This record gives sequence, structure tokens and C-alpha cells, in this order.
Amino acid sequence: MTNPTFIPTPYFPEGMPQPDPKDPISAGHWSACAEGRFTIQRCLDCDTPQYPPELNCHHCRCFELSWVDAGTQGTVWSHATPEHPAHPALKDRGAYNVSLIQLDDVPEIRVLGNVIDIDPADVRIGLAVEVVFERTANDLVQPRWRPRSG
Repeated sequence: MTNPTFIPTPYFPEGMPQPDPKDPISAGHWSACAEGRFTIQRCLDCDTPQYPPELNCHHCRCFELSWVDAGTQGTVWSHATPEHPAHPALKDRGAYNVSLIQLDDVPEIRVLGNVIDIDPADVRIGLAVEVVFERTANDLVQPRWRPRSG
């Protein structure tokens, strides 16, 4: 990604649980996000891509994994619009979306995330999206998705 986009305001309110950017299994992913890159793991033995990050390959159980860029674009494969708060920090939030994004460059990978800059009622299967990044608590940068322009 040559010019990553970092959004100016958080999508979720303060107080939401956050992943640990120093977790030994997923730290490589969070470091890449901080640089404006979305990465997945790829097995060095069988070449299988995987996400979310794990200690070993889902396919061959090898422990030799690398981090590879997974592109910047995807498509909404499925989505839901929760209206009731799933966490106390969301009690005044209202509806939001949770989407499963199929990556264009690695179509066998689907990533759970949120599509921003759109009314949750307008998120649809097949919506073309691109990754953007949000700086949150604990020096964490998380990926979000927004509709592609054009």
C-alpha cells in the first residue's frame, strides 16, 4: 500500500476491549498495521495463507510462518448489524456493522471487521471495500474497511 489512510477519529467508543499489539503470535500483524499494511500469515512449508494469526499452520501444522502483505481491497462477503450493545461501552452507540471481508488478493481469506463511512443499513454483500487504519488505545493500529470510491 503506497499511501495508507489513517482515519482521524475512532470507529468504536473508548472502553472497548483491545487486542494486545505485543502478543507474540499476532505482533507481526499489528506492527504492519502501524505501518499502514494489512498482512496475513503464510506457511513456509505448504504455502497456505491464514488469518487470524496462529502459532502454527492450519493446514500442515508447521510452525514456520511468515507475514505477507494481503492487499488493500476486498468485498463484503457477509455482514450483521447489531442494534443491542454487545459490550457496556456500546450502550449509547446504536446500530453498527460487523462484516466478513473477502480479500481480493487472497480470496480464500475472509477477515472479520467493520465497514465505516456508511450507514450500517447500507452495507450489502458484494460491496467493494478498501482497508483504512485506526489508531486506538495501547499504541494499537487496527484495520477498518470503507466503501471503495469509483
